[in-house]
Amino acid sequence: MASNELSVQLFRPRITLRFSSPPPKSPVSKDEAHFYYAGLPSHPRMVARSSTPTTPWKGPTGDEAYTIRKELKSVGDHPLNDVWEDKLAPLVLDILESKRVKFTSVDVVRIGVVGNPCPPVILWIGVLPESLNPVDGLNVALQCKELLEKNDILGVDVEIRESFVTRSAGPRFLDPVTRAFDSNPTVELRRPLTATPGLGICAQSTSWAEGTGGFYMAEGGDSKRILLVTARHVVFPPNIVDNNRYEHENPSQPRRDILLLGAGAFKKLLASIQSGIKDAAITAKHQESRLKALQGREREESQAALDRAKKVMKVHPPFCQEVLECWGPAEERVLGHVLFAPPIGVGPTADQYTKDFAIIALDPSKIDAKNFKGNVIDLGTKFPVADFYRMTNTHPTDPNAFEYPPDHLLPLRGTISTAELRRPTTVDENGDPCLMVLKRGIATDVTIGRGNNVFSFVRHYFKGKEPQTCKEWPILPYDQKSKAFSGQGDSGAVVVDGRGRIGGLITSGSGDTDEFDITYATPIEFLMQRIAEQFPNAHLNPVVTA
Repeated sequence: MASNELSVQLFRPRITLRFSSPPPKSPVSKDEAHFYYAGLPSHPRMVARSSTPTTPWKGPTGDEAYTIRKELKSVGDHPLNDVWEDKLAPLVLDILESKRVKFTSVDVVRIGVVGNPCPPVILWIGVLPESLNPVDGLNVALQCKELLEKNDILGVDVEIRESFVTRSAGPRFLDPVTRAFDSNPTVELRRPLTATPGLGICAQSTSWAEGTGGFYMAEGGDSKRILLVTARHVVFPPNIVDNNRYEHENPSQPRRDILLLGAGAFKKLLASIQSGIKDAAITAKHQESRLKALQGREREESQAALDRAKKVMKVHPPFCQEVLECWGPAEERVLGHVLFAPPIGVGPTADQYTKDFAIIALDPSKIDAKNFKGNVIDLGTKFPVADFYRMTNTHPTDPNAFEYPPDHLLPLRGTISTAELRRPTTVDENGDPCLMVLKRGIATDVTIGRGNNVFSFVRHYFKGKEPQTCKEWPILPYDQKSKAFSGQGDSGAVVVDGRGRIGGLITSGSGDTDEFDITYATPIEFLMQRIAEQFPNAHLNPVVTA
């Protein structure tokens, strides 16, 4: 998923199925199409649903008109789990293929009104915008519903919505702030320039396509190199660069250099620093005038606000100058080069997961024992500590409760097996199996979401080539208020649980806007197997010695 302004999307064809005149009457009204999924991050347009013949849509009226909002939840325990991937999903895909549906994703999720603790399970199909009319869509939905019922999967409706699946696309790192965290006025501004996973990256030759650096590895064996893993399409944007195997084998070979922060992200960082200085000056002037009329506790609070503003005015200008001088030129932000990147495609037949990764060799001059903390996620200050506990420790009986690190740096330890992604050992607030996960990405920063235990199937379209269908691990927003788990620019970010175990690498997301209703990730178990084929000694515990 590339940055918001200049996104790299694998497809944008708009194909309309045409009927002989006059066309059949649409079973979906304009209001239903527009408001049916109100509340979801991308607010997708509904095309058809199998429940239409039995449950006609009634738009809300009166004071609550168009305020009913929906949210997504993970499936948890359900009879569909045991027969989905190997039996029913291939049959659903066959139906879509036979009907020539331009589908983009096939998900199984719970969709319901906000606050419903156990909303219904929905087979949710995404299609390219304007590629399927409601009449044909209803026929497809009913046929898929019939398939489910023939296989004793009852009470699961089929819904179709319009949706894209989108891929995104100098000096040493700064030291991460680990002490006096909340009192350091540059703490949030420093994060993009530190070596913690979640840093914004791009290829120097395609700096408009920005993504996220996921996690580090040591090459192992006799090599001292530190490797950074990200999604291939971040450093080789599809339809711009050929989808061929890339391998940098010797120093004389031209390098594909990787920048820390593209042009857009760097300008955004500078704007944040300068905006902070202006805001602090306004605050200081306001508090100085207030102090003349205040007494007691109010005066103490005003003085504290004035002191904070003056500290920002003192610290930010030299920090801004440092950033401009040390990181301003693009060549000073080169953090390494691509070492290996296989073509984007489908993994072995037994897995069929998306193979979309690249390995970057870090420039040794950028890191040292002081500033390189290895695989730790900087949780930042976006969430109050209490909210982090509440959102990651959803059930009081969970024996693996999340413990907030005192320095805000969450160490990544171990991985989550694909089997556990399907059958979580933790539960949500309702006691249903659910894996709570988090990530830090360049687009949406730190977010918390819910790993869905039923895997999705995603359709990728390449210019001039046959489309490919891959299996993905889907991640849903935490709730309706939390918005999307990821956005364009978060591709390559690592997804972990509260214990710091790696679950997967973000590759794409589905939605009708730049915000994604569902985020897709490649399971780490599959990814590590593919990496080991090229780097047999690589491991997840990189260390830089002094």
